[in-house]
Amino acid sequence: MVKIKICGIKRLEDIEIVNRYKPDYIGFVFANTKRKVSHGLAKRLKDNLSSALIAVGVFVDADADEILKLYNDNIIDVAQLHGSESEEYI
Repeated sequence: MVKIKICGIKRLEDIEIVNRYKPDYIGFVFANTKRKVSHGLAKRLKDNLSSALIAVGVFVDADADEILKLYNDNIIDVAQLHGSESEEYI
């Protein structure tokens, strides 16, 4: 089965669209790119996201404590790792 993720969400307008069309996942980028969001902005966006959608945090070599904080604060539901994380780290 095909799953769809829309990534790089940065605006409330984006949240309105994904809430309407209901992809399987949406992505908040926490890596150093032009799509990076702060924890505060991600929280505001997640607060407006349909509970039916899964929020993915996208990271590159992030500190595990940052990922756990975002998860424990209910900002992300899943972590997507794109760095050189070791098996032990994962």
